[in-house]
Amino acid sequence: KVARTVGPVEIERIDTDGEGEEFIFNTKLDKTEYTVDEDITISGSVIRSKTKLTDIDITFKFTDNKGQVVSVGQVKTNTKGEFTHIFRVPVGTEVGTYTLTIKANTPENQSREETVTIVS
Repeated sequence: KVARTVGPVEIERIDTDGEGEEFIFNTKLDKTEYTVDEDITISGSVIRSKTKLTDIDITFKFTDNKGQVVSVGQVKTNTKGEFTHIFRVPVGTEVGTYTLTIKANTPENQSREETVTIVS
């Protein structure tokens, strides 16, 4: 398994299963700092052995530093194995550091965590 960060907001993870298949799950935020009522854009791709995986459920969970869920969402990968999801930082969200968990569900069941800062 190899995990690496490219720049402040992009993560690529490459896993090789026991059969030598390579799995790539990329996630990327448009930036790392946001204000209340601003859109957060998450994009990425899911690829196995150079095959772009379509119709993979991608779920999103945005939580505060106490583990309280602030927002959730779900999309599917398109025919290119890619996804994009936009959600707005809810009004009333406090300034601070949050965790955005992005998960590629069955059959991959891999997740990533991104740190997001809400500023005034």
